[in-house]
Amino acid sequence: FLQSFALKVYDERRNERHLHRFLDFYVTGAEDSFDALSDAPIKAFIKRMHALRDEAAGEYQKILATNVIDWHDPNDVRAVIAIVQAFQDYSFVLSSKSDLYQLVFYNFANSFKRDEAGQFLTPLPVIDFIVRLVNPRDGETVFDPCCGIADFLSLSFVHALEKPAGWKLDDANIYGVDLDKNMISLATLN
Repeated sequence: FLQSFALKVYDERRNERHLHRFLDFYVTGAEDSFDALSDAPIKAFIKRMHALRDEAAGEYQKILATNVIDWHDPNDVRAVIAIVQAFQDYSFVLSSKSDLYQLVFYNFANSFKRDEAGQFLTPLPVIDFIVRLVNPRDGETVFDPCCGIADFLSLSFVHALEKPAGWKLDDANIYGVDLDKNMISLATLN
């Protein structure tokens, strides 16, 4: 799931940088109903996902370090198709200032959290309140020593975007650390 979701986020961010580029994270009706992996439509889908993954691997090196999707296994391909179908109609880049973006990350992180390890997620309203209270701005550094999925960091950055010029945070001054590599993967996407 994380690798497929990383492709979605990368595709949207790439499209935002290059406004005239079409998105590659989609599946057509002909592609989602294949009989064999040798069918032309599914081969086109796999080729498109491979190209997207190859390009995204430079930006998401840790998440895409190993290829966990077996493109020769029809079940893996069907799983990726299901993920693409579930997310292709939503834009996470355009919803970065909305609850949708944070709630998706929050819900997926819940499956990774471990009560026995003392990992707990702070509720979004509490995070929003604290970020607005601290009110970080340009020239300041934001550091979260137990960042989890980086909600504090993400909301700090988004909150600063709502402010006038000179208040925006430089993303090079936003730092987070966590012991759980699943959380770090989600934080990277967040």
